[in-house]
Amino acid sequence: MKKALIITASLFLLQSCYTYKSTTFNNMKVGKNYIIAHKNSGKKTEARYVSSFSDTILVKINGAVVKFPVNKIQSIKRKKISVLVLASGIAAGTVGIAILLNSYKGLPIPPQVQN
Repeated sequence: MKKALIITASLFLLQSCYTYKSTTFNNMKVGKNYIIAHKNSGKKTEARYVSSFSDTILVKINGAVVKFPVNKIQSIKRKKISVLVLASGIAAGTVGIAILLNSYKGLPIPPQVQN
């Protein structure tokens, strides 16, 4: 039973706390983080949305404002923290630590042999 709980807790801890929801060019909000996939290369860039024009959008990448032509964008996804995954990860970690502390029997640590 303890092994199953430890495995479940570790699986929750390895989950990402972020979710990515697809959005459109018109629904982007200023100051929010987005993942932009390029049409030609397929490369994904994480950027903060600044503003838009009819054929380009302005995003901030590492402090520099960059223009992206709308026709070169394959997809746009909004990066958002998932409260449910974060809370379940914290709960699983707390349960895992409680199980480990409860299973400690107070045995002394054996001395290490030095050569």
